[in-house]
Amino acid sequence: FRALSTSVKTEPLAGVLVYAYEGRLYVQGLDGVCRLEVVDVRGRLVASTELESGEGSGGWLPAVAPGIYGVRCRTEQGMKVVKVRF
Repeated sequence: FRALSTSVKTEPLAGVLVYAYEGRLYVQGLDGVCRLEVVDVRGRLVASTELESGEGSGGWLPAVAPGIYGVRCRTEQGMKVVKVRF
């Protein structure tokens, strides 16, 4: 039995900070393109977008109800997952 390799890296993104403040989602330390995905507590995708280096500094306002969500930031270098409150 041998595990199949995948093209998606799941290594944590060192130096990338993903956080929510006043209803906006911010990404700092991004190098390249990041696919942001917001998932609810059941793991369902509720919002997504793509950001390039420097675009996350202004904040992204996802159309979600107030609550706790998981946020995935996927890049070619790896992935970062955080829990945020909107």
